[in-house]
Amino acid sequence: SLFWMYNDCWGEIGWSIVDYYLKRKPSYYFVKRAFAPLKLIMRREGSLVRVLGANDTLGTVQLELEYGFVSYDGKHKDCKHATVVLKPNSRSIVIEFVGNNDRAADGLYYVKPLMCDNKVLPAVLREKPFRQIQIPSAKLTVTDFQNNHRTMKFTISSDKFAHAVHFNMQDKAVFSDEYFDMLPGESREIVICNSKSGFNIDELEVRSLV
Repeated sequence: SLFWMYNDCWGEIGWSIVDYYLKRKPSYYFVKRAFAPLKLIMRREGSLVRVLGANDTLGTVQLELEYGFVSYDGKHKDCKHATVVLKPNSRSIVIEFVGNNDRAADGLYYVKPLMCDNKVLPAVLREKPFRQIQIPSAKLTVTDFQNNHRTMKFTISSDKFAHAVHFNMQDKAVFSDEYFDMLPGESREIVICNSKSGFNIDELEVRSLV
């Protein structure tokens, strides 16, 4: 893929994903997830919600998936399980089901691997713009911080749907992912890829846009 452009040539508010000072903009993480070698994508076509599986690797991948509908507060959930196989260098529809348009304001459709190892991220289909829905504030919790002198990582959890979860610590650390959505009850492992002197996990302020 080719896109314009990767980094700013001078200080500006431009369309790059890395700024002049080598800080990653929010768009950096969206592009990173879009280019992931293993990816799930949800799209609606008429009355059907379809899940596409993309596998850009040279090996066959089998996934145990949970999919369906969940309310933004996590209190209502209608889900099923499926086993799918992604062939090497393939992109195909692996699941399809009927989606009820009457529920669009209350929650979203989702698909997620049952084994959460960060290799394949969940996908969501939110069919209403934020101005037309009421999303309750999510409680974000950081646990299981580990520092073994080679790798620093922690687990983040959310009790409700959270949009654009981020940490606002670019002056002190670079994270494996930021500005991502979290499903109600979801936990995700975040790796601190690069930390500067003075980094303290107690200073971490986890935020979301809703």
